[in-house]
Amino acid sequence: MKWWVSIRFWLRARTRREALRTEIDEELSHHIRMRASELIAEGWEKEEAHRSARERFGGFERARRACRTLYMVDGENGGDGMMRELWRDVRHTLRALRKQPAFAAAVILTPGLGIGANRDCRTVILRRP
Repeated sequence: MKWWVSIRFWLRARTRREALRTEIDEELSHHIRMRASELIAEGWEKEEAHRSARERFGGFERARRACRTLYMVDGENGGDGMMRELWRDVRHTLRALRKQPAFAAAVILTPGLGIGANRDCRTVILRRP
């Protein structure tokens, strides 16, 4: 999964946790209802079709846990293990740069100068007749 997708899921899980849980439950229920409707259309009894659809689905609670963990709503560390690790890395980087200001200046200025010089060279080359 791309990191920006993970961040988007994490932000959504943090700001709309209950809504996301409800959406997951509704989506899973919808799949079970759709399968039951297909079985009813094939001629099954209504109760038997619903029971069979739930069985073939493979366990509603297991699927719910898997989806909630995947979408970072529940799970280890509240589903935010990856984000917790990312923030730890960012804090470590900022502390290291703060301890060595000359290195931080070199890290920031080197790409800035490279980008600036590249842009100026391109405009000079493109303006030549």
